[in-house]
Amino acid sequence: MSDNRSKNFKIYLRQILDEEIETFIQFASSSQKTALKRGVTAIRDGQVSNSTINRHVDKYIKSNSTRSELEELIQNLIARASKTENQTSSTNSKALKSGSDQLTLHLADENGRYNAVPFVLQELERSQALEIIEISEFNAREAENLKPQDVAGIIKTLPKGQREPAWAYRAHGKLYIFDGLRRFTAFKLCEEVKTFKLYVTDVAFNIFMYASYDNLSEDKLERTPYEQGKYWLALAEKDNLKITDRYHKDEKSTKDEVKDFCQRFNISYNTFVKYLRLLKLDSSWRKAMPFTSTLTIKQLEDLLKLQVKCHDNNIEVNDLLSSVDFPFFDEESTNKTENSKANKKLIEALTNSLDQKLQVKPRSDTTKELYRNGDSVIQLKSSKDNKGRTVDTVVLKRLDRNTSQQILKEIEEMILKITSSSRS
Repeated sequence: MSDNRSKNFKIYLRQILDEEIETFIQFASSSQKTALKRGVTAIRDGQVSNSTINRHVDKYIKSNSTRSELEELIQNLIARASKTENQTSSTNSKALKSGSDQLTLHLADENGRYNAVPFVLQELERSQALEIIEISEFNAREAENLKPQDVAGIIKTLPKGQREPAWAYRAHGKLYIFDGLRRFTAFKLCEEVKTFKLYVTDVAFNIFMYASYDNLSEDKLERTPYEQGKYWLALAEKDNLKITDRYHKDEKSTKDEVKDFCQRFNISYNTFVKYLRLLKLDSSWRKAMPFTSTLTIKQLEDLLKLQVKCHDNNIEVNDLLSSVDFPFFDEESTNKTENSKANKKLIEALTNSLDQKLQVKPRSDTTKELYRNGDSVIQLKSSKDNKGRTVDTVVLKRLDRNTSQQILKEIEEMILKITSSSRS
C-alpha cells in the first residue's frame, strides 16, 4: 500500500473491529464521543460520501495522531488493510492467470459501500465483438488518439493468444470496456485474431466503482498525465465539484472543497491542479505526436506553451505542423524510452520552427554537467544578460536539502576567496 493511500483514514478505518472503536475515540470529549463513534462505524460500513462525518473524523485523527495509543492502533489498521489488499490482489492475479471463468471484485458504490461485483468471462467471435463492444465513458484513454505504434507490443503477442481479458459492463445491449482499450485496439488491427476475451458484469456501473477498481489496478494502469487529468475531472464532476472555466468565478468550488475531494479519493492536490491545466491542450497537438501513449508531463506542458504562442500570434496548428520534417521513428517499437524521445524530437522541431516564424533569436545558453550520481546532478548554466554579459548559475537537481545547502555554502566561500584574491 502506498504512503498516500495508507494515510487515508477511510481505507484503514474499514478494518476497525467493534472492540477497537473505544480505543480509537478515547481522546474525544464526552460530548463528542457518541457522534464520533457513529461516524467511525458509518465509515467502516462504507459511508465515504462528502459529509461532515468524514471531516469530523479526519480532524480528530489529525489532532490526536501523535498520541501513542492512537498511533499504534492506526499502524495496526494500516497493516491489516495492507494484508487484505495484498490477499485480494494475489487472489485476482492467480484467477486471471488461470483463465478463471468467473471473478468477483469488491467495488464501491456512490455511498462508498463496497459490494461484491461478479464478472463472467466471455469470448466473442470477431464479428460479434466489433458489433457490440463500445468504449466506456469511464475509460480514461482516448480511442481516437491510439495509433498502431501505441499498441505495437500487444499486436506482436496477440496472435499467440490474448494474455489478459479486458473488463466491461453490459448496458443497453452493448458491452462497454472500462479497462482494456489498448487490447481492444490491437485486436481490431489484428484481422487474423478471430476472438476477443473480456470479463463482463451485468451490475449497473458508475464512476465510483471505477475509482475503486483503479485502486485495485494501480500497478498496471499506464495513463499519460493528460488522460489521468481527464479521468480525475470526470470523477470530480460526478462528485459535484465546479472547477472548469464553464463555471462563473462565484460558482466555482473553493480550494478547501477541492482539497477535500483530493483527500477522499487519494489524489495529490498539487498534481491534480497541474494535470487539469493540461486539459486545455487541443487534441490536434497530441494526435500529431508519433506516440501519444508515452507523452510525459514536460512534453505536454511544452505543447501547451506552443499552443498559447500559436494562438497569441494567429498561427494555425496545421501550418506549424506542415513546416517541419517529422523525425524518423519506428512504428513497431515497444521501447517506451525511445518512443518518448521521438515525441521530444518533434516538439523540439516544432519549437524551433515557431521561433523562426516569430523571428525569435536562438538562446546562447549552455549547460555543463559538473557532477552526477544517479538522479542527483550538479550543472553549470551559462547565459547572457540584457547587456551581453555572461552569467553563470549553479543548478542542483534532486539533491537532498542538507547536501544542497552545504554545496552552496562551499561555492559561496570559494567565490569569496577568489574575489578577495583578485582585489589584493
